[in-house]
Amino acid sequence: MDVTAPGGSSRIVRAVRETVQRESAKKNLDLPMLPRAAALVMGEVREPSCNAARLSEIIEKDPVLTARILKTANSAYFAGISEITSLPLAVGRLGSSMVVAVTMGSVSKDVFRAADEECTRLLERSWERSVTAAAAALRMASAVGMNPDECFTIGLLHSIGEPVLVAVYAEALAAGDVPHASAGELAQAIHPLAPFVGGRLLEEWGLPALVYEAVRHQRAPEQAPQIATDAAAVCGLAAQLAERAVAGASAEETIDMLLATRACALVKVARNYLAEIVDSIGEDAREFGGVFGSASA
Repeated sequence: MDVTAPGGSSRIVRAVRETVQRESAKKNLDLPMLPRAAALVMGEVREPSCNAARLSEIIEKDPVLTARILKTANSAYFAGISEITSLPLAVGRLGSSMVVAVTMGSVSKDVFRAADEECTRLLERSWERSVTAAAAALRMASAVGMNPDECFTIGLLHSIGEPVLVAVYAEALAAGDVPHASAGELAQAIHPLAPFVGGRLLEEWGLPALVYEAVRHQRAPEQAPQIATDAAAVCGLAAQLAERAVAGASAEETIDMLLATRACALVKVARNYLAEIVDSIGEDAREFGGVFGSASA
């Protein structure tokens, strides 16, 4: 497909978006499967008899997930007096909700991969924003009276729709149905579609309605079901904060922009609290980035 006329970049964005939107709207969209270890963890957490020992028995069968649980338990945010090397103790320190959050982070990191160089660039940046948004949402939890583990999960998964859409684009590109797009053009094309597709994936994976509705409505939290209105607002604020932090925007400009949003009005986050989050976000994101690693690692 040749799209090289004047204004070609915008035509590429439009062509890619139209194709990806059409394909992603299909009922038989090929969504990534939830890995067995993650499914078992989520199933166990729903059981009334769930405890650290039973969760540990499931997690220890996955060496990568085990390492990430231990890293998280010993990270600066959660660390106690001494280092933990026992998985049951790590699970006990984190609690079942954060174990689910780390499990989903481990799963989603593996989704943020692609063969095409431009797709890889986009997904690496998207994963960096995801980790940064998770750190921001975790800090935001106390200000809005929400469960910190749920906020962390929502922030970490806010852009999970992007790798799904990148996969749709890559398939269409291989078939010659769309022009080749740069990372920037591809980002413009899929950005408006990602929340809906992300919400669809998380619902398919069996996450709570609070999580998938928050991701789905992050750009319009007032349209979310009542159960997820505040969560969607936190998701939207964390996503915008992460976008600006990764882009290197100034703290004052970021705070002013966030204060002007509908999401900020919904959850009533004060300027001084936003300032604290913005000041700490870089260090927090590096801490959690160390737990999960880069998208290409």
